[in-house]
Amino acid sequence: KAFLYSGVNEPFGIAVEEAISSGLPLIVYGKGGGYTEIVNRSMGIILNNLEEDIWAKALISVIVNNQLQRKYSAYNTVYASKYLNANIMNKRIFRLIEKNL
Repeated sequence: KAFLYSGVNEPFGIAVEEAISSGLPLIVYGKGGGYTEIVNRSMGIILNNLEEDIWAKALISVIVNNQLQRKYSAYNTVYASKYLNANIMNKRIFRLIEKNL
């Protein structure tokens, strides 16, 4: 029903992109790895701390609110179909590399 990801130092965690492509609502740590550059609040809940009670409340809010879950899921499915494919992803990675060289 949702994808939780609290990775702090993952340089480019593909798991978040896979969750988006699967249409799962996200509950993610907003200060994590490379995925933070594509994640936005329309995809799910972005948390700025690692307190367990806040994460639990976020998960419960998505699980019990079917309308919210459907909203995030629909957005992620459309987003993934437009942006998350190998060619676009490769272009974005190369742009980031060039920007940081």
